[in-house]
Amino acid sequence: MRRRLVLLAAVLLVAGACGGGGSSSGPQTRQVLVDYDHDEFAGAFLSYFPQEVKARPGDIVDFKQFWTGEPHSVTMGTLVDKGLIPARKAFKEDPTLFESEETPPELKEAEQAFEALPFMLDENSEVNQLAAQPCYLEAGELPKDPAKPCPEKTLKPFNGRQAYYNSGFIPYEGKKGNKFELKLADDIAPGTYSYYCNLHGPAMSGEIQVQPAGSKIPSQSEVSRGGRVEVEKAVQGLKAGFDAGKSGKLPESWGVPEPEGKRLSGFAPASQGVNAFGSEFVPRDIEAKVDEKVTWAFVGGHTVSFDVPRYLPIFTIAKDGTVSFNPQAHRPVGSPGPPKEERGPPGEGGAGGLKPKPPEVDAGKWDGSGFLSSGVIFEGSWSLTFTKPGNYKYACLIHPRMLGEVVVR
Repeated sequence: MRRRLVLLAAVLLVAGACGGGGSSSGPQTRQVLVDYDHDEFAGAFLSYFPQEVKARPGDIVDFKQFWTGEPHSVTMGTLVDKGLIPARKAFKEDPTLFESEETPPELKEAEQAFEALPFMLDENSEVNQLAAQPCYLEAGELPKDPAKPCPEKTLKPFNGRQAYYNSGFIPYEGKKGNKFELKLADDIAPGTYSYYCNLHGPAMSGEIQVQPAGSKIPSQSEVSRGGRVEVEKAVQGLKAGFDAGKSGKLPESWGVPEPEGKRLSGFAPASQGVNAFGSEFVPRDIEAKVDEKVTWAFVGGHTVSFDVPRYLPIFTIAKDGTVSFNPQAHRPVGSPGPPKEERGPPGEGGAGGLKPKPPEVDAGKWDGSGFLSSGVIFEGSWSLTFTKPGNYKYACLIHPRMLGEVVVR
């Protein structure tokens, strides 16, 4: 459930640059942040800031993305509403629902609706072009072939009646890098219109509250202040997790078995209801001896990668719009992948002892030469034994600020 519905200060104060408040009849712009980039530690804040924004017909909602390595979209429409409206209602009543391992009863209806919609990446990290490319379907059902893009890719104003209205993957570079402008149609009816990220699911969602034409709406400075309050709440929840990781006192919810002596690849919030995760190696720098095995425990989807190529794009967009996920970024290179799912001893995880054991991968010995990567691992551990002294820089290939160094003596 978590992986499917789920598998971020100056910018916050750009008052005036995006239009003021009041009841001006001219179109105005309101900015919403997608994800966030914190200066104290790296993380991915799977939210829109603020989650609710007021606008009027003809206005523009400007989505500004902070690239943390997590791809995002802005996806809405009548086909989406079937699942998103009940999901947002459930998350408002209980923000911790997205943390459930099994689908809560409150989300059964939403889950069924979302199963009919395309997710940007499947469980094998294959890109679904219907979700990753722009799609502005006026009516009807979506095509079924995930390898083919939507037939309607021309950006049109959002009128609230389109069946599927999807920005596609918001690129992190190029002319349209890290931005998506949503123009509200002049004839859109007043009401609430919800949207979500079609990779991270309805736990990452927001809404545009369209007011009648000519009415007064909050200024950009008011919108920014509201977003900042939400950012600070998320940052504090994640910082508590960062501090727990540094202290070595890991909550059981992190799922790190026998954490003593293991380094962390990523960290999680220490408080519930925070839809974010940390993209840091804890500790960042490691000292080891020749022929000493070094082990990383994974909290969230990360890689441990050495001798990384100078430029290794995570996602690419071809001239025809096809979005590709670089296999070097998520598959093991020079290392075995996680073993097939193992089962725990009787008594663990319910009847029959069916709780899967977190995978433990040993990449063997490495002399410091050649590109080496664990591939993306969500839980479990990965070990490497260094055979030569030296300073070895390493990184997560998915999250650009996630860097470290191993000093081998």
